Amino acid sequence: FPSHDTFRAIMLSNLGDDMTTAQTASNEKLALNKSQLAKLLATENITVVHNSKARTASFDTEKRVLELPVWLNMSSDVYDLLVGHEVGHALYTDYQQLIDGLRTLHTKLYPSDVFETSRSGRIVQQVVNIVEDPRIEKLIKRRYPGIRSSFNRGYKELFEQGLFKVSVMNLPSLSLTDRLNLHFKVGTHIRVPFSAAEQPLIALIDTCETMDDVFAAAAT
Repeated sequence: FPSHDTFRAIMLSNLGDDMTTAQTASNEKLALNKSQLAKLLATENITVVHNSKARTASFDTEKRVLELPVWLNMSSDVYDLLVGHEVGHALYTDYQQLIDGLRTLHTKLYPSDVFETSRSGRIVQQVVNIVEDPRIEKLIKRRYPGIRSSFNRGYKELFEQGLFKVSVMNLPSLSLTDRLNLHFKVGTHIRVPFSAAEQPLIALIDTCETMDDVFAAAAT
């Protein structure tokens, strides 16, 4: 998604000031249902917070807090996609392993830079996110096969709404990381171009099963 962080930044809130009472009640009911769904899928009593100012969903792997946006007329498929994606992180992204792996990889690639404050640190996080997202989505769909259709329809809906801020016409001009991100999010709906030399990266990311696999793929 563009990158994982970029995707979060561009998914703009659709919450309107003119929301009716009926719409408010409907959204509150949906929020309650999805909060319960998130806890069931995560198999733990995670804290679920709904935030009208949130641009999209996020999960704090350290504090175990799932934040969900409040959007006007959000479809059930998009909501399930957001919940499923973040619950995937809750289940399969280990906080300490992530931090340790990011620092180790950054030291290997940029030994003279400080991970926490450097641009190179942000680049490493972005690349790891792009590889980690397909892994946790694959695992959550494997664990809960019924959510596959929501992922498929939800990503299609988001792409058609223009929330990726790309068009089919400019796909070839995107960076490799952005194209990889799009491929694993909406590749079933659009053809994302890759050169013959880039094709092995798709297979490498697709075969990641563990976080160690993710860091190894990100280092290539």
